[in-house]
Amino acid sequence: MSGPSPTLHRKAWALIALGSGLFLTLTGTAAILWHHVLWLTMMPHPHSLIPVLGVTLVATGMAVVAWGRAVKAGYRLITSHRQWSHRIRSRLMPFPTPPVWPSARWHFYAGDDFSGFTWGVIRPHIAVSRSFWDRLTESERLAVMWHEAHHARYRVPLEKVLLALLDALYPGWGYGQVLRRLVVTEEILADRWAIEALGDDTPLISALLKWLPSDGHALDTSVGWEDALSARIRFLEHPTLLEEPPSIVSPVLATTALEVAMLAQGIIFWCH
Repeated sequence: MSGPSPTLHRKAWALIALGSGLFLTLTGTAAILWHHVLWLTMMPHPHSLIPVLGVTLVATGMAVVAWGRAVKAGYRLITSHRQWSHRIRSRLMPFPTPPVWPSARWHFYAGDDFSGFTWGVIRPHIAVSRSFWDRLTESERLAVMWHEAHHARYRVPLEKVLLALLDALYPGWGYGQVLRRLVVTEEILADRWAIEALGDDTPLISALLKWLPSDGHALDTSVGWEDALSARIRFLEHPTLLEEPPSIVSPVLATTALEVAMLAQGIIFWCH
């Protein structure tokens, strides 16, 4: 079961590492510049203090803005997760030992607002709606489990949280677009993984049809579901057509340019 899945997630993690590196670079550069300012003030005849101080204040302002956005986004994500966790945990029920990806924690879910979902930043959890499960045949159940196991295998919930944080840190840089494309493409790759595992697309298609009400609109309210559902239907109709993975060119260029500039600035003043 090789293919685009590892490539997609390697790109996502490379982008996460780059964005996280910029955040650390902003903080480190500001600290280095303040160290240089203090060193200049201790010299008998300080020179070039005003330009250095100006650059230091700009770098400090950027670092403060980044930290403020990080704290605000982190608080919002933690609060949202607590509310969501409180809502679902009372509805979780024991799940028999699954034949698929037992390293994740599996649960039944007593509700009809989700068919199945994966969550967990530290350790993946997978839940499947009990009422939905009871309507499935054995092969359809396996298809659903393989689909959700793909999300757990590639730690998709953690990727989504980190990309959401980076989008809040650097709004307009393209991280949000990458996140939305990742959600859609990952759903298709999970479908393909389930089909490859079973050697047949019929169980997955029939399970998806059982989830769709008679009006053809899914009940699922997860982020990006409508786009993902359309893409999944296109893929199942034409299995040779795979959704294009998200382009990371825009956020990579923006992040790299600023990171190089900040690093160069810090090195120049450190060696001054």
